[in-house]
Amino acid sequence: MSVSEKIVADFVANGIEFVTTVPCKQVGGVIAAVEKEPSSDHIPANKEDAGMGHCAGAVMGGTRAASMMQKTGSGVTVSTG
Repeated sequence: MSVSEKIVADFVANGIEFVTTVPCKQVGGVIAAVEKEPSSDHIPANKEDAGMGHCAGAVMGGTRAASMMQKTGSGVTVSTG
């Protein structure tokens, strides 16, 4: 099992049913693995803050969600305003 497949398996094991990602070669393996996972919905986002908005909507709808991004994406999410 690859690291990317392990990350997705951990998502599934923890009840994550919705994943959003920003296109990135560093998480490209995770993106490919999550797209193959039938128990999770994957929505690509054009920016990190948009992905967080998608996750917030999913959570408000009762779905556990995760957003995959690089460390710089975390800063974009916090400083967007």
